[in-house]
Amino acid sequence: QDLISASSLYRETLHMQPALPPDRPLRCLASALWRRFQQTGQQEDLDESILLHREALKLLLPTHPLRSLVLNDIAAALWTLFERCGQYGRREDLLEAISLFREVLELHPPTHPRRFLFLINIATAVWRRFRLYGRYEDLVEAISFNRETLELLPRQHPFRSLILNNIATALLTVFKHCVQYGRHEDLEEAISFHRDALELLPRPHPLRSLFLNNFVTTLWTRFKHCGQNGRHEDLEEAMSLLREALELHPPPHPLRSLFLKNIATVLRKQFKRYEQDEDLDELISWLREELELHPPPHPHRSLFLVGIATALRARFARSRRHEDRDEATSFRQELEALELQSAPHADRSSS
Repeated sequence: QDLISASSLYRETLHMQPALPPDRPLRCLASALWRRFQQTGQQEDLDESILLHREALKLLLPTHPLRSLVLNDIAAALWTLFERCGQYGRREDLLEAISLFREVLELHPPTHPRRFLFLINIATAVWRRFRLYGRYEDLVEAISFNRETLELLPRQHPFRSLILNNIATALLTVFKHCVQYGRHEDLEEAISFHRDALELLPRPHPLRSLFLNNFVTTLWTRFKHCGQNGRHEDLEEAMSLLREALELHPPPHPLRSLFLKNIATVLRKQFKRYEQDEDLDELISWLREELELHPPPHPHRSLFLVGIATALRARFARSRRHEDRDEATSFRQELEALELQSAPHADRSSS
């Protein structure tokens, strides 16, 4: 209600206060509409805020001290508009937001105390464009902007861990998806940045589990890339990180299933390579929990039935424990029953 009243007052000042700088009422109303949009999510407020900011910008000379603020407000609003529309976001809004973020950055030289904020904005935007359209130049630029941001942030700055994680993620992307550009050095540097990021996020920071999972992905990539020469230490460290992630997400946390899936993948690989009974035992333990998290009639239960039945058969082949054989058979029978239920009936297929 207060924002509605403020918006009405600002609208009146557009016509009643000619002594004010002509851009000021426009900027005030645009800011009020932006804040109301953030509270209510009304698209009309966002659209009008962008329009009024554009009008205010026309009234500001290139050397005006508030020009960069208005430019950044327009860019942020366009970015919000693009993200809000999801898959229907207009490419033109993203491109203009990036262009305006660049202009803002040019108005804040390396010695400016707030330059790091504008670097974060444009790094985020060009990374998003890379994810959408796959331009390698955007990936390189996102890394460059994040590196500069890192140089400007002291070690204890609350944003530093996020920037470290962003650089590591981007370097891994270079290595995995840009074959002609990816280098082993990129992968090694990504791992180093992941370690630094985790050191800055002790428990129980809410982002720690995300960073743990990202680090596991990078270690897993290095292990697979090295083939038969993959380092056992990478698998061990990946499992240690995943165990911590599971501790941070006790049942019934919705992300627990993701970490269960990942630790099962790593344990399967470790058992296949080293054939240690304790790895197979731990794998079966996690697979049991995974199955419990997907009770009938979950559509993916059949996948977990296959996984645990296969693991139990493998353990029976080694230990000859009849309990494992019987339980694997039971799971196979449940799987066959599910397949029969999902298969089309003969009378349906012939109609």
